[in-house]
Amino acid sequence: MAERVAFLNTAYRAYHHRERPEEDADLTHVGPGTPCGEYLRRFWQPIITSEALQDLPRRLRIMGEDLVAFRDQSGAVGLLELHCPHRGTSLEFGLVSEKGIRCCYHGWLFDVDGKILETPGATRPPSLGCVPRPVAPSTVIWTLRATPLSRCPLRFAALPWRTPASPQRRWAA
Repeated sequence: MAERVAFLNTAYRAYHHRERPEEDADLTHVGPGTPCGEYLRRFWQPIITSEALQDLPRRLRIMGEDLVAFRDQSGAVGLLELHCPHRGTSLEFGLVSEKGIRCCYHGWLFDVDGKILETPGATRPPSLGCVPRPVAPSTVIWTLRATPLSRCPLRFAALPWRTPASPQRRWAA
């Protein structure tokens, strides 16, 4: 009679004894500057439901980037970098106003497009601002994290699982 291998005496134990392929960083890492991350930034990504974005700003981490989403009192949706460009304070603690979001530290007011509207105590507004992200509000808030095509290092034809004899469609990147 044949003997069972020791690790097969328990249900689902063979799963843990299989070979695991090495991680392919080109396909699994989506942070800024990574091949797959730069590729995925070309597509609209859902970030938050509309009902979850009410009175308070929401801190989000999307593809390795920290952002803050908010809805001003007029109903417009904004998506900005998490930190204020002035002193680096987190805008998740900002005060939502009729025209945008106000930094809790020095009170700078940013509209939904990242433009500085008010700088209390400063004689003229500085040229810097928050980097805005395009949004498409509906029942789900969507964002486009687009990068120029020339900056995307990922080319589908160069991936190892794409062989020249493959009958699959070739994607132009």
